[in-house]
Parts: sequence; C-alpha cells; structure tokens
Amino acid sequence: LALRKYITSITSGDQTTEYDRVPRITQQQIDRLLNGSINTAEKTHTKEPIQVKTGDRVLYTIMIYNEGSVDGYASEITDFLPDGLRFVEDSEINKQYGWTNPSGDKETYITTALADDIIYKVENVDGTAQLRAQFVQIECEVVAEIGERETSLKNVAEITEAKDGEGNERQDRDSTPKDLTDEQKNNYNPGESEKGWGYEDDDDYEELVLPAPTGDFELKLI
Repeated sequence: LALRKYITSITSGDQTTEYDRVPRITQQQIDRLLNGSINTAEKTHTKEPIQVKTGDRVLYTIMIYNEGSVDGYASEITDFLPDGLRFVEDSEINKQYGWTNPSGDKETYITTALADDIIYKVENVDGTAQLRAQFVQIECEVVAEIGERETSLKNVAEITEAKDGEGNERQDRDSTPKDLTDEQKNNYNPGESEKGWGYEDDDDYEELVLPAPTGDFELKLI
C-alpha cells in the first residue's frame, strides 16, 4: 500500500480557498504496475509550500492506494503534527474519521477509519488497468505566530499498520509501515518530491509557510 498527502482547502476567516493538489498517476504507469515492469508508480504531485497566517484552518486529504498484486487494508494511519499546527478538536471531519491521540502529546494522531475498507489490487477491469484508493481527511489550525524569519510547518503522514486482503500481516514489497525515525518526522526532507517519492511510498508530507514580517516601518517625526 502507498500513501499520498495533499492540501484540499484552507479557511481564513469566512473565506475558504480550494486547492487542486491531487497526485496524478498516468494510465501508462498503472499499466506497468499491472504487468509487473515497475513496483512503484511515479506521481506528478506539486509540493510547493502554501503561505498561511495564524488562525487559518487547513484541510488535508490522505490517499491510500494499492499498487500491488494483493488486496490490502490500511489498518492504521498516523499523522504527525509539527509545532505551530494544532489538531481541531471540534472539527466534524476529525470526528468523522475517528482521529485519536493515545499518547496525549498533541502531536501524534491516529485513525483506524479504513481498517475494514479493503483496497483492491491493481487489476484489469473491462480492458483497463485500474488503481484503487481509499481516503481520510484531517483538519488542523495554524497556531504559530509570525517571528523574525519565515516559519515552515511540515505535516507528515504514514501508514503505520497494514494487512493483506485476508487480514494477515504481510511484508510490503517496497515499504515498511511505521519506520519513520523521529529525525525524519521532525525534519522531513525527501529530496526531489515532485515525483512524489517520499522516504518510502507509504509516507508523505505537505508544507505550509508562515511568512516573515514584511519589514514595513512607521515613520516618526521628531
């Protein structure tokens, strides 16, 4: 199973801006997954940071999809919030997907919303190779304050438990659930991510930027 994370919308005051940052996978890539010539598809997936301000609400979508030849379940998905980003407790979306914070650290949020939703393998349907996916969402609020320098807020998500279609634990062919280190979570730097690689294909991030002060000064007459 693989994971991609993308910003869906940002609400600032009473205005909501929608974003189209959904990863694109070509039919050619899906065909190659089906015939076994590749194990991991390339994704066209912008990672250009989005500028925000304190108090903005950000809606993230997490897509779990199956590139393999075996049906599977994403039994557990974990979202790691950076300092300056807060989970919205009263969000209907967060309640819908059952996010919890078992550790109580206000940073590590877990959902098992897809534990019973099978994600079918890549297969031929009516003559066309099909890639199947399931989705969850999480809503957060920007609580970081403007400082002397630009502030980066990277939100990271990872599949932390997965099973095959029979409900058994199974080694994924190109990733290992729950293997991000603390360093990777806190300083997520997958390199060239335009193709959507991440550290492995079961983790991904989105980045917000809180800009530095504009440098405007008030002119005072003495």
